[in-house]
Amino acid sequence: MTDRVDGSYVWTCPGCGRQVPHKVQSCRCGFQRTALPEPAPSPPTAAPPVAREPRGPWTAVWAGVSVLLLAIVLLRPTSSPDETSTAAPAPAPAPAPVVEGRPDPSAIAAPAPSAPTVRPAEASPPPRDPPPPVRPTPVAVRSLEDVIGSAVRAVVSIEAGTGRGTGFFADRNTVVTNAHVVEGVRSVTLQTAAGSMRARVATVADDYDLAVLKIDRGSGNHEILPLGATTDVRVGQEVVAIGFALGLLENTVTRGIISAVRRVGGTTFLQTDAAINPGNSGGPLLDTSGRVVGITTLKFGAQAESLGFAVAADHAAPLLAGGRPLAPTTAETQQPAAARRLAPLLTPNQSSATNRTREEGTQTYEQHVTSIAQQSAQIDAYWDDFSTECLSDAPPGRHDRGWFSLYAGAASVGQRGARCAAWRADLKRMADDVNAAMTLAGEAARRAGVYPGVQRDLRRRYRMTWRGWGR
Repeated sequence: MTDRVDGSYVWTCPGCGRQVPHKVQSCRCGFQRTALPEPAPSPPTAAPPVAREPRGPWTAVWAGVSVLLLAIVLLRPTSSPDETSTAAPAPAPAPAPVVEGRPDPSAIAAPAPSAPTVRPAEASPPPRDPPPPVRPTPVAVRSLEDVIGSAVRAVVSIEAGTGRGTGFFADRNTVVTNAHVVEGVRSVTLQTAAGSMRARVATVADDYDLAVLKIDRGSGNHEILPLGATTDVRVGQEVVAIGFALGLLENTVTRGIISAVRRVGGTTFLQTDAAINPGNSGGPLLDTSGRVVGITTLKFGAQAESLGFAVAADHAAPLLAGGRPLAPTTAETQQPAAARRLAPLLTPNQSSATNRTREEGTQTYEQHVTSIAQQSAQIDAYWDDFSTECLSDAPPGRHDRGWFSLYAGAASVGQRGARCAAWRADLKRMADDVNAAMTLAGEAARRAGVYPGVQRDLRRRYRMTWRGWGR
């Protein structure tokens, strides 16, 4: 009888019970056994456990476990350095071969442990990006169009006798303009978008060509322009001038830059290439934020190209406070020779050839209108008799003189008879003569440079207003 222990064939001695290898034929006790044939070779599954790879059903199990572990290693996210790696399980021992004879307890193979559950290592969360820095909310900057659209509501036209100019509201009932615009008058008429109103001349500073007008009654709803300072003005910066060009074209806006800042005789002037037309005197010169940096005063047309000047707004601030403009400092009075030569050119009331022609044209036009108005007074009496006898209804429309309706083809006599028809024909002939005289006088005034607003004021004064003479 033979038993298989630890992969070898043995036989048991019947004399002493020892287990003797099958290759040994005698036992220590002296028992001699008969030679036995060599045992049949072991089946393939009985290979030594460690030396060879296990076969049978465990081969498929371990192949699957190996593939699973390889997939986990390749697909798991990169773990942090301090993370403990998962250890691979040790292979289970192969089952022990069956030995004939009495079993040896030490030779009985223990059952293979079950494969441990392998869990992928938990990936650490990816680092978060830091939050973006909080940026301050940008301050809204008004466009130049918005600045101008708001500023024009603060600009007014000033009618002072035969003169016209521009001004602007610097306070609720206060208007700033040039002194030469209101020269010789105590009150003026202001034309605003809301209508006309009267204002009195409160303060005049001839040395700075500035004047302050006060409105005693409510001035209504309008914009107010803040004053800037010369210290904030830089040569080359953009500026805008607003005014009533030629005394007629309201809210005329021109654009330019500050060409220079000049101090002459204690007065600070801002030189600009923005177009400053007749009638703009007293209007605001604005920076791009809407602050008044200067009050336009004059432009040289014949002497230089694009050469305009504005009195610095610094001189207007004390006037608005009820005082006088700041006195010039010692540095301002010590001007070089070039500035002293420039001083006569900066006198607002200079009498140039163009100004003299305009003044003479204004006087001539007023003389013509006065003479024609006297002739018209005689026609008025003739018209009253005609309308009483020949017209049943007053002509439509409102006119300075009733017979101005003849220019529109009104005042038909109908069936009143031949006498009324002849009477109307005489009136029409006299009205045509007046029309021709007024047209010629207006053309002569235009060639002399008389402002259209001045012509309109003179016609209104002498009751000679008709739309055909204002074209």
